[in-house]
Amino acid sequence: MAENNPTMTVEYVLSQIEKLSAEPAYVREAIEKIDNSAPDKAPSIAAVVEARETTNRAVLDFYRQLYSDLNPQAHAMTVLEKAVSTSGIPMGEVTNMLNRLLGLEGK
Repeated sequence: MAENNPTMTVEYVLSQIEKLSAEPAYVREAIEKIDNSAPDKAPSIAAVVEARETTNRAVLDFYRQLYSDLNPQAHAMTVLEKAVSTSGIPMGEVTNMLNRLLGLEGK
């Protein structure tokens, strides 16, 4: 994952997301094959590209979670969103959770 670096950082996660966002060469190659030499194989080529993009979405979700875990403000926002959408949690408890997450407890 982190090129033999066990320390995950927000910067690393963002760089990986940026890499995934770049237009992948395999999509261009697939389109060229369909246009030029293999129009009869278009459904198969499209299925391969779709499978790869599904994998990329899963990897992106993983990096989003890592980013949230590494970034206290993002993590606090995720907790806040979940707490607000869950009925029965008193707002005081939500405030206490956020204070603990952000290290503001006792200040």
